[in-house]
Amino acid sequence: INIITAGDYSVTVTDLLGCTDRDTNTYSLSGEAPVVLFLADTACFGDSTSFVNQSTITIGAIDSYEWDFGNGHTSFEESPKQLYQAADTFLVRLTASSGVCSSFYEDTILVKARPKAGFEVDYGYEHCTGSILQFSDTSTSPVAILGYQWTFGDGNTSTEQNPKHAYALEQNYQAVFRVLATNGCTDSVLKQITITDAMPLPGGFRLSSPLNHYLTYDNTPIAFSW
Repeated sequence: INIITAGDYSVTVTDLLGCTDRDTNTYSLSGEAPVVLFLADTACFGDSTSFVNQSTITIGAIDSYEWDFGNGHTSFEESPKQLYQAADTFLVRLTASSGVCSSFYEDTILVKARPKAGFEVDYGYEHCTGSILQFSDTSTSPVAILGYQWTFGDGNTSTEQNPKHAYALEQNYQAVFRVLATNGCTDSVLKQITITDAMPLPGGFRLSSPLNHYLTYDNTPIAFSW
């Protein structure tokens, strides 16, 4: 029975033989329970999920809110944010109270998996001007990657997965690589590329093995020196 006004309310029960019984009780109203509702965005892992409280009441006022985010965390704010520690679905409950009356609303929210951007440059991150650098994608993702965006730091860009690029001027460049997954989540990584006009000469070296004048082939010594 949905009680909206104070008074007497009766319940009549009839069995299969036609026998009936009636029970009547008198109810008084001490307040009105809120109509509870909330909306939530669909965040990517690493971003906070924002909750918008849309609860209403026609008589009196809502005194308090209690959120259960489905991950062991709670909040008493009206419209909170929550940073989830995993990409998954979570059952969220909002309870609103007005005096001794309360009601709740539950809904499932989704935290989407995020790709992890990564890249390497062949032969390291220090090169000569004019050298053609090979950039290689090393990103990982639990969902398919839809697109790639390279910003090389000198005004040039690329949408290839593994592009090549040459820098014309000596300086440090901030190369940024951004990946977009099919679920709409993105990630980016930045690395410094050093371009110089003159690379240092290699240092001295020595042969550790074999020693000078000692090399054998089929048990026959062969004379040589470095």
